[in-house]
Order: sequence, then structure tokens, then C-alpha cells
Amino acid sequence: MFLLGLPSTTLVVAWTAAAKNLPRPRISARDSWWKSATGGRLLTLILLPCVLPILGLSVSFVTLDREADGGIALQAAAVAYGVPASFAGLGIALVYSRCIGIAVGTKHGFSRVLPVAAAPLSACVFGALTALILVGWNLSGGPAAGIGIETGWWASFAASVGGAGSLAVVCLTRAKWDFRTTLGWTRTIELFGWGGLFSMTFFALAMVLLREWIIGFLIVGSAGFSLLTGVIRFRAARGRRAG
Repeated sequence: MFLLGLPSTTLVVAWTAAAKNLPRPRISARDSWWKSATGGRLLTLILLPCVLPILGLSVSFVTLDREADGGIALQAAAVAYGVPASFAGLGIALVYSRCIGIAVGTKHGFSRVLPVAAAPLSACVFGALTALILVGWNLSGGPAAGIGIETGWWASFAASVGGAGSLAVVCLTRAKWDFRTTLGWTRTIELFGWGGLFSMTFFALAMVLLREWIIGFLIVGSAGFSLLTGVIRFRAARGRRAG
């Protein structure tokens, strides 16, 4: 239960990072703060990491409601969600500590920051999916009892590595960020694409270990499509610069 509740702690960390780096709003007395564009952008960024405790509660309720089928350890399910979701929360906090002011201040800054801030949440979603499958929520209709404890732990480990990749790419690309201008933006998105491909590879491996073939193929297909889209956009941006 500690691991399932740990992502909620990273939610507080993300909010704290946003509060410390948030500039004072410059809005006239006639304008309602909540109706202003600045307030709307800030509210979106505040609500974004709330996905962490929502998914954590969902996994907790399913874990408490069901007994593990075929001897699959509930601890493995807790690790499968808690570790990737915690990494996702720390990644969002890192993004907020660097560029929350830019995101709230301008529309263009918000459009650049939001995809980067939301990128770590994919690890949270796939970690929750892995945990739900481990506690017996068998999506493909196959025999859940055929999955042993050892296989469940390997799947949990693969999900944890995928979650670690989502945080690592944020740390590695932090020096490349320049959200006030487009300088370094193409390189940042390229690195995020490779990081996402790394994470999706391990989550796909987790689905293969759990015999969820359809979900595994969907993850591989979405990762390949995202990589192809990123390559096309990178080449197009480089062509515009050269022109």
C-alpha cells in the first residue's frame, strides 16, 4: 500500500515545484483570475498530475477487492504501478521547476510545455495497466492462472524500468530546453521521442510476459507511429531552417 500511495507524494512535490517557480500574476482588478487565460493555463497544469492519485486509488480498490489469481503476488502489482507513477510525478515536478512560468505566461509557451509535462504520464498509465493485469484483470481473455509469481515479478520489473526511462529522458534533456524560443526545441522533442520509445519497449515486454499480446502489439504500433511522426517533424523543421 505504501508504493501505491507514493505517487500521491510526488503530486505534492510537483505542486510545490510549480508554486516556487510561479511568477506573480499581473491581472487588472477588473478581470476575474479564474476566467483569464493565465488562470486557465495554470489550472490545466495543476490538474495534470492529479492523474497519479486517481489511478493509484483505482489500482488500490481493485487490489483490495480481488485476490491474486494463480499465486500472482499483490506486491508485484504495487511495484508495477507505484514505481513508474512515482517516476512520472518526479518528471512532472522537474518540468514545472524549469518552465512553469513560461507555460503560464504565454500561449505559445504553454503549447510547448504541455506535451513535455504530459509525456511522463504515459508511464503512469501503462504501469497501472500492468498492475491491474497482475491482480487478475485479464483483458485478453486468456488464462490468468497461467502466469506465475516469477513471471509477474519480471513484468513488474520491466514496467519499473520503463517508468525510470520516462524520468531519465527528462533529466537528460533538461539542458536542451529553451521554451521561450524555438532554440533547441527540435532536439528536445527528438530526445523525448527516443525516451518514449525506450519506455514503451519495456512496457511492451511486460505485456508479452503477461501474455497480453493485443496490448503489446498496440504499444509497439503506437511507439513506432510516434517515432515516425517525430522523424518526419524533425526533418521538416531542419528543412525549414536550411531554407
